[in-house]
Amino acid sequence: MCADRDNPRAIFLSSDGEWLPDTVVCSGLKFPELRGRACIHSDAGRFPLPQRLGESDSTISPEKNSNNGLTPPCAIMQLGRLEDWRNVVGEYPRDMHGLLVFKCKQMFLFVIPGLREDSKMIDTGESAGNE
Repeated sequence: MCADRDNPRAIFLSSDGEWLPDTVVCSGLKFPELRGRACIHSDAGRFPLPQRLGESDSTISPEKNSNNGLTPPCAIMQLGRLEDWRNVVGEYPRDMHGLLVFKCKQMFLFVIPGLREDSKMIDTGESAGNE
């Protein structure tokens, strides 16, 4: 699945059907669209930690925030559960079942380990942002 097993913050789907960790994608190492540079939305070449959005946040939309307010700051849309995308993404590891699929500002599809529809917090071993 992933070349880097260091607890990825996000796992991206490449155009060839490979699942890649944020360290490869957000750093600019894989997708030519980033021209070998870290994504401008990244956290030092890593995926930014999801944040809990407040009701006054102007970025809240039903497409982005159907998940108790815990949202990746660079996501533009939440696209449903991974199993609903089986025809598009093909096979994926069983431990990814139920994860939410997002589209980022760079137009890449990704999931966040531990982030499901009913998630209150994600278990990444790191702080999940604002409460």
